Amino acid sequence: MSTIETAVLDCCALLKADHRQTLAELDDIESALSAGQLWAAVAPVVKKLIDGLMHHYCCEESGLFPVLHGYRTMILLEAEHDDLLALQADVETLVGKQQAEAPATDAFCQAFDKLCDALRRHIKQEETGIFPLADRVFEPEEKALVARRCQEIRTQTLAMGGAVLLRDEPRSKVFEAALFGAWDKPIRSDTLFEREHASLHHLALKAGEALTRHWAGQHQALVVIKGRVVLVFDDGQQHTLTEGQRVEVDARTAFSLKALDDCHLLSFRVWPRPHYTK
Repeated sequence: MSTIETAVLDCCALLKADHRQTLAELDDIESALSAGQLWAAVAPVVKKLIDGLMHHYCCEESGLFPVLHGYRTMILLEAEHDDLLALQADVETLVGKQQAEAPATDAFCQAFDKLCDALRRHIKQEETGIFPLADRVFEPEEKALVARRCQEIRTQTLAMGGAVLLRDEPRSKVFEAALFGAWDKPIRSDTLFEREHASLHHLALKAGEALTRHWAGQHQALVVIKGRVVLVFDDGQQHTLTEGQRVEVDARTAFSLKALDDCHLLSFRVWPRPHYTK
């Protein structure tokens, strides 16, 4: 069976294998700590666990989550990764305070217990919810993409000798959007927000102006925030929308619109599923 065929059958195979290894290492470390083994014997397994977790998070956040975002938001699992990273930091801080020829300190054992419990809960959630969802809803190309990305990321991070999560820095912008100010064009369009899978736009039309028949590759929600506009669909449906009303338009659905007054609309657009590259 080819690599792609195998990937299509189970796109999360590498991530599941990581889980099996992580659970085994947690068991080994817990047993060693309970038995009071010297830190010199425990330390290599702890290091292997921490290193492996970082590789795993990178595979998930750069390989699986970007594709899965189109079906279910992954922000909660990324937040759980942040919680796990905080617990790992507590453990790593205490690693440097252990004596090689003595058992691990009570402080380390307590910190490790917290990390261990959180990891087991996190793994169970992914194994029972996220991975089955991916196998069920992904198209074959998406399954192959996830499997390939995870393998590439694993190879790269191992070659670099360590893994680092690469995320966009949290940011916020405050700016003036003069939506109702004067404008010198019959039709005006402004992009207010744009990310990989979604965007928000402001559309203004002078009274009597129209957008001829067109369609977009995204699902849209159009909200009238000022004035009145008439939407006409290919099947003959016609709707006059006034302030505060909205209409949802599926991707690739053609329609035209005409402003009855000076009109302002917000258009929220979202891709029906994530893009992928072969």
